[in-house]
Order: sequence, then C-alpha cells, then structure tokens
Amino acid sequence: SSLRRDPKVVVGYSDVTALHLLLHKELRLVSFHGPVVARDWEPDGWSAAQLWRAVMTTQPLGVLPHPADYPPMETLVPGAVTGPLVGGNLTLLASSLGTPTAVEAAGAILVLEEVHEAPYAVDHLLTQLRRAGVLQAAAGVVVGECLRCDAGPDDPPSPHVRDVFAEMFVSLGLPSVYGVACGHGRAQLTLPLGVPATLDAAACTLRIAQSATTA
Repeated sequence: SSLRRDPKVVVGYSDVTALHLLLHKELRLVSFHGPVVARDWEPDGWSAAQLWRAVMTTQPLGVLPHPADYPPMETLVPGAVTGPLVGGNLTLLASSLGTPTAVEAAGAILVLEEVHEAPYAVDHLLTQLRRAGVLQAAAGVVVGECLRCDAGPDDPPSPHVRDVFAEMFVSLGLPSVYGVACGHGRAQLTLPLGVPATLDAAACTLRIAQSATTA
C-alpha cells in the first residue's frame, strides 16, 4: 500500500483505536496513542511537548514522565515485563474481537483507557476480553485515565472503576498499573504502539527502550 511505501505519523486515541489496530494488523506500522489535534491541541502544553518528543526524535523515549499535578500512578499488580505496546480504548478493543483487526495482545503490554462507562460496563468489557483470551495472553497492562466512569445515580451500588480493574488483574496475576496520563484527560502522553516497552509495575514506570521513528 502507499502507506507502507511512505509511512505517515498517525496519532490519536478513543475511536482512533480502530485505526491503530488496522495499521498494526495489516501493515505492521508503528502508530501513536496520543492527543487529537482537532480536540486537544495546546501548542505550549504538556501534551504537545510529549508529542513532539515522541515523533520528532529517533532516540528512545526512556522512562515516560507523569504530570506533576496529576494523582500518582498506582500499582495494581507488581511485576516487571517487556513487550510491545498495543491497545487503546477499552470499548473499541472489545468491539474488535471477532473481526480481521482484532487486538493482538500475546506477549504485549496492553494499554487501556475509557470514558463514560459505569464500573459494571467496564467489568463487562474486561470480561469479554478475558473470555476471548486477550487478557491472559498479555504480558502486562497499563490503565490510563477512565473519566466519568463512576456509577450513575440510577445505577446499583458498585465499586470504584479502579477496583474493577484491580480485581480482574489480581485474579490473573497480571502486572499492571493504574492512572497513566493517557486517554480523554487534559494531559496525554504519546505512546508508540508497536514499539517494545518495559513496565515495572511496582515502581510505576514505563520505559521505551527502542526508537519509534527513523530518520
């Protein structure tokens, strides 16, 4: 394809997850989970600095930063693992199952984020991924921001969405962290999907040790 012959930088999150899956499955190209220019762009902001750093250098990104004014990341299950980054929006990943571009998580570090889904719905989506064997195949999980994912006034009492993730990953013994700055929040890392990374869940660090771009 023309995109394989002349690769472009593709950046986005949420519904762009479907495009990330296509680029990885069909073309084996690196793409970037990061801010959408039409919605989130602040040229002098923290997210913009992370985007430029990710796409404008051929050097490995090293340990990714965390915004100083954000709540700290949390360890859900300790452990250190290495694998390519894959994933994106939880709903889109679950919707990909059974399609030609279904998420491939074997040996990978799975990135998850969500918005406007109650805890019970998040549990349903995670259970779908588990029943399909996606979670068991992953090496580890990075959970980004899950905005407005609390139970609504008409919903039955439920745990916090963070605890839904924790219960699932503890039961699988899956190294994982919660609260990474990616997704629908105001601060967004740019994560190179398809590039190997090392997650140290106990230390809450994500290290990119290989270049995501070429000169």
